[in-house]
Formats: sequence, C-alpha cells, structure tokens
Amino acid sequence: MILIGRICAGLLLLAGSVIVTMPSSATAQKAGPRPVKWDEKKIAFEMRDQPWSKVFEWFVDQSDMPFVSKVPPPPGTFTFINPNVDGKPRQYTLTEIHVIINEVLIEQTKHVLVRREKVLTLLPLK
Repeated sequence: MILIGRICAGLLLLAGSVIVTMPSSATAQKAGPRPVKWDEKKIAFEMRDQPWSKVFEWFVDQSDMPFVSKVPPPPGTFTFINPNVDGKPRQYTLTEIHVIINEVLIEQTKHVLVRREKVLTLLPLK
C-alpha cells in the first residue's frame, strides 16, 4: 500500500513538472513565425492586368505583413512582365518588388505603399 502511494505521488510530481514546463498559449503566440527577410527571399514575380486589391493581397501573402489602411486600393490594374534570364524568369527580392509596385502605383494612381514596422499601408500623395 505504501509503495502504491509513493508511485502515485511520483506520477503526480512528474505530471506537475511537465505542466509547469509547457509554454503557455500566450507565450507560444508571442513568438510567432520568423519574420520574412526582405532582402533574402527571392520570387519570380509577374502580374498581368491585376486589380490593385489583388496585388496587395499577393504582396501581403509574400511579405507576411498585414495590409492596414483607411485608404482603399485604387481603381485600375497593375501589369509587370518579368524578363527571362538564361531561360528562367528573373527573381526579385521583396524589397525590389516593393520598389517596382511603388513605381507603378505612384505613376498611375498617386499613391504609395508604405512598409511600416509591422504593417503595410497605402497613403495618397497629395
């Protein structure tokens, strides 16, 4: 009987130590995924006649940054035809894609897509 009591007590101590060492869900959520490295991740980028809302959705997915803006995506479409290099589509970093998108966005719509610390936002150039 004493042996069974000691075994039960040992199992309870073991279970308690496992629970204490498990990370809480809040701690696990704070860690989150590793941030995307804008100058290392390369993508074969091309879009033809895509509405700006689709361009932003695609870029949000690639950059792993949310789009937050009081300004809605502008009307019109975006086209970027990627050249081939050695028979393969050229690859661009996220930073390069951001610059390409902004060059067209500024020229066509007088808006700029701003990369802040944790979000992407659209601002008018007025």
